[in-house]
Amino acid sequence: MINTEGALSTQSINLVADVSKKLGYLECLLEGAQSEQVGLSDVSRQKKLNASIGMDLNATQLNGVSLSEAYESHSRWRIGSDESLRDAHRQTFAAVTPEAGSYRSTGMGIYQYNKLVHTTAPAGQVPKQLRSLLEWVEQADEHPLVKAVIFLRQYEFIQPFSIGNSSIGHLWVSLILEQWHGLLRWLNFETKLKEKRSEYYDCLRLSIGNNDLSVMVEFVLNRLNEAFDELLDSVKKTLTEQDKPVNSMKASVISSDINSEKGRFHEIRPYFTTRENILALLQEHPEWSAARLSEVLGISDRAVEKHISKLKSRGQLKRVGSARGGYWRVVAPLNEQLGLLQGDN
Repeated sequence: MINTEGALSTQSINLVADVSKKLGYLECLLEGAQSEQVGLSDVSRQKKLNASIGMDLNATQLNGVSLSEAYESHSRWRIGSDESLRDAHRQTFAAVTPEAGSYRSTGMGIYQYNKLVHTTAPAGQVPKQLRSLLEWVEQADEHPLVKAVIFLRQYEFIQPFSIGNSSIGHLWVSLILEQWHGLLRWLNFETKLKEKRSEYYDCLRLSIGNNDLSVMVEFVLNRLNEAFDELLDSVKKTLTEQDKPVNSMKASVISSDINSEKGRFHEIRPYFTTRENILALLQEHPEWSAARLSEVLGISDRAVEKHISKLKSRGQLKRVGSARGGYWRVVAPLNEQLGLLQGDN
């Protein structure tokens, strides 16, 4: 498991709080908006994907590689599974290298401008270290922002593949953030990292050399904060241009085009059972309370709590953190759980 002691500086704690507030504000902006009003354009999405590839140290070898399918296949990937991570790598880089989906078999050093940034984990230790990291990601109770950043730092040290490491690492960061809130899978933090690439590798070198997570955590949290500001500005601009009210607080379930891909659930489904709807809603809004679920579903708080208790006892739903400051984690993608829920009300 990962030792996270000392990972959060005072500045990092403030950044986590700032981004959390901005997420709440973004939800308010989107509450009264129609999904087609705030959809991310193909250009915006491609900018994120291009920046991710551009951060890869083998970027010149990745001409023609597309990350779109890997992101569209997000519901297939399990963030705690090394098999999923290897499958994502295989799917993305099969046309580039015969080693796609396989861990590197030789030693590796990370260089920038012919200067060694750091040596990576020995090839023989890659499978064990990566599985340990992914197990921590799936089980740790740290805030998702912190978890995403620590994952990136540890992943950068491991460098499991011979090519395409940054692209897959950024995909996994996006999946971790998506578990916090579905809006965040397309958060373009990669462009912010690329803009300060030299500083990024300086922080990585110091972090690994001094065995200090905090310097890397603070740097990447700052870039995530900047990316969130850009997302907020884009949403506000779009809503203003559409001349739609942006401060409506209607009691409806948000349906955003940012999240409109197949396999996602954004509204009450009449053909779902109550428990299926609870899982769908909490997968989309992990910060929601039982009272909020009660309001949306039109049933009592007590009824919601009974359903949640049953889902928790079955291992299908987990509470992470405190009752007031925590969030819900749907243990498996909803489409894998529906068969288990048949007959529930």
